[in-house]
Amino acid sequence: MTVNQTEAQRYHGWTNHQTGSVARWLDNEAEPAYYAARRIVQAAGSSRRERGEALQAYVEDLAEKTCPGVISGASMVADIFRHALAGVDWDEIADHVADK
Repeated sequence: MTVNQTEAQRYHGWTNHQTGSVARWLDNEAEPAYYAARRIVQAAGSSRRERGEALQAYVEDLAEKTCPGVISGASMVADIFRHALAGVDWDEIADHVADK
């Protein structure tokens, strides 16, 4: 969070709406998705960045399997989806998943 970012710009305690949405879906999704994310974060390594990158790869792979082309495709939907995911603070979610 930047110094100029107000609490109103946060989303339910998360850095932004994109981060809060992904975190909420992981928390509220069926247990296998959450526990898979937790295993990935725990196995990723000791650095915060490595854990964040591993979680990002997991979520993007899950999205692509659920909706083929949403990550790899060339379409309006894929562009919007990739733009939304670009705003996610993966490290923040990885910390949350690892600490839970």
